[in-house]
Amino acid sequence: MNEEGFDPREFELVDRQSEGGVWPTLMHTPTAFSFTIIETQDARFRVTFMPGETTWRESYGNGSWDQVIATRLPMWLRYVRREIEAPDLWGELRREAELVAGDLNAADNTPFSPDEQAQVRRHLDEVKQLIRANQALTATQLDAIDSRIDYLAEATERLGRIDWREAFVGSMLGLVVQSVVPPQPIREVMFFVLRAVGHMFGFHLPAIGK
Repeated sequence: MNEEGFDPREFELVDRQSEGGVWPTLMHTPTAFSFTIIETQDARFRVTFMPGETTWRESYGNGSWDQVIATRLPMWLRYVRREIEAPDLWGELRREAELVAGDLNAADNTPFSPDEQAQVRRHLDEVKQLIRANQALTATQLDAIDSRIDYLAEATERLGRIDWREAFVGSMLGLVVQSVVPPQPIREVMFFVLRAVGHMFGFHLPAIGK
């Protein structure tokens, strides 16, 4: 723990129910980040921890203590340090969602015009390329984002603009809540799309930090 500059008093060893048993879990009490040790058959071990390297929750291992715990615990501590020192991405996502879903009376739930549908679809296609260029994501994570974006592109033809706005926010935040994609790329998707199409809902989003 000292390697990452942590005070040992920041951590607590507790028992946590997971995967059909109760297992020892190291908790980082200020953040509730956790590292759970699961003992499998033949005295082998597996760990489940959050945050992970590329997703919010990850699992690893089916080996000896030295192979699994001794190698993954230092890595988990680095991930915890990364999250502590990162910008408040969740705070920004929540702020963005509140701006988008705030005043539902700012626009009525009229359908998108054909020109607006084309604009939204174009910006959704652009954000796919942006994520591929700027984020190191797995094929599974990219497929998950693409699936949501393709759904939202199709939905412009049948949802009113307020319904679409709520579907967009829910779809994007759902990928983070379900630990499919980490917050940073979803933040980029939301900021890019909502700044591009916000005028269709009667608002213009401020620049980050303002």
